[in-house]
Amino acid sequence: NWDARPGSDIQNIEFPYKLEKGERLYIYTQIPPKFIGFLDSFIIIAGTTESNNKFTTQTPFYSQQPDLEQKDVNRIIKEKSGDDIR
Repeated sequence: NWDARPGSDIQNIEFPYKLEKGERLYIYTQIPPKFIGFLDSFIIIAGTTESNNKFTTQTPFYSQQPDLEQKDVNRIIKEKSGDDIR
């Protein structure tokens, strides 16, 4: 259940966001169960340390290769082309 996840919706967070030393940033996402596709996401975090050093880092966030059965492929073809493939 999405509402049971700890934390705040990103739309309700005021930026810039300050992390204390040793504090972690957890990010949760949700994908519809019937989603069929390829996802490859990353996050770019940019900021300034307390000693005024600027930094930027990029980290992989989510990568999911599709795991399709023939029925899934047939459904995608039908949705995209309007043809009924058996």
